Amino acid sequence: MILSNTIGHYWKHTISRDLIIGLSLTVFFVVSILSGLYFLYSTAVAKRKLQEFSVNVTEEFAQNIARPLSHFDFETIRHIARAFLQSKEVGGIKVTVDSTVLFERHPGASTDFIRKEKEVILNGETVGLAELLFTKEYIREGQKSLIRIILIILPAVILVIIITTHFLLKGLLSNPLHRLVNGIRAIAKGDYQRQIAPVSQNDINKIIQEINIMAGLIAKRSQDLIESEDKYRSIFVNAAEGIYQSSVDGRFISVNPAMARILSYESPDDLIGSITNLATQLYVDPQQRKDFMHQIQNNKTVSGYELQFYRKDQSQIWVSLNSRAVFNESGEVLYYEGIVMDITDRKQMEMALQKAHEELELKVDERTRTLKEKTAKLARMNKLFIDREMRMKELKQELKILKPKLPKGETRNE
Repeated sequence: MILSNTIGHYWKHTISRDLIIGLSLTVFFVVSILSGLYFLYSTAVAKRKLQEFSVNVTEEFAQNIARPLSHFDFETIRHIARAFLQSKEVGGIKVTVDSTVLFERHPGASTDFIRKEKEVILNGETVGLAELLFTKEYIREGQKSLIRIILIILPAVILVIIITTHFLLKGLLSNPLHRLVNGIRAIAKGDYQRQIAPVSQNDINKIIQEINIMAGLIAKRSQDLIESEDKYRSIFVNAAEGIYQSSVDGRFISVNPAMARILSYESPDDLIGSITNLATQLYVDPQQRKDFMHQIQNNKTVSGYELQFYRKDQSQIWVSLNSRAVFNESGEVLYYEGIVMDITDRKQMEMALQKAHEELELKVDERTRTLKEKTAKLARMNKLFIDREMRMKELKQELKILKPKLPKGETRNE
């Protein structure tokens, strides 16, 4: 059950799973290599011992059958041979005298034996030949036993490592990481004032310390952001000018109260819900909407663009637009945003001034024309007066010339 829970817990890709797998594989390879080396060493030792054993046993057998062989006591030789055959290492015995086989017990056709021959000597004379076959079966049995032990020990060691590492990692790694994850989740939910408690591992504490510092910085920046949002929201809500965001397809996305007030709507929501097509519902001249779009596409911004809007009651007002386009990373327009100022009073004053100027120009032109006529008339009268004066002077000159020539009575009458 513990193994099942452990395997189920670490089936996912985790640090604990990787550590357990890495440690288990390391132990597996180390134990496998050591087991292989020990297997080779044990086999070599067993073969060396078998060689030594075969030499000693062959020597002992030759000594035991020397006297019976010299007396041709074949029955004793058979008894001795059978006794030696009781040993599991001795697989076969053959005793010959002058090429005559006195006893032979052969294990069969198998060649996996060690063959040892020894001359049977008694009192310095060779009385026969002893040949013994030593089986390697017990070496193979030892190898099989060793393999079985390795196959049992290796999984057991890996199992012990998994279980031990599980509990060690749970206390030394999983619990601190779980605490760290819970702290990060709390911070992610907005609890920036929460400080993650330190653990016993210094390296994890370094991470915790950095996260706590980060949480403090986020808390400060969040507070600054809230204050900035409050400030800009106050500006947005309380601004005297209309502020808006509109979509490319001609709808308002957001407007401030001043924008609704300028257009005589009850609220921003009322304005946003009522206008579904800016070109036809807001612009007095729909062509100006196209001109506005053309300018903002080319210049990215439009400043001081004056035009007429419909109010909710279909009355017309003059406004001045300052707007810009907001683009995404691909260069596509996301929306437009800008400021609208009601310039109706100014435009009316401008038009009144223009009308007064035109009327003044007409009056000036009329008075100038009258003055020109009077001036011309005065010039003509002045010219006549001057001509008369000149004529009078001429007559006076002529009179002065004629006066001496006239009789005194005529002069007097004159």
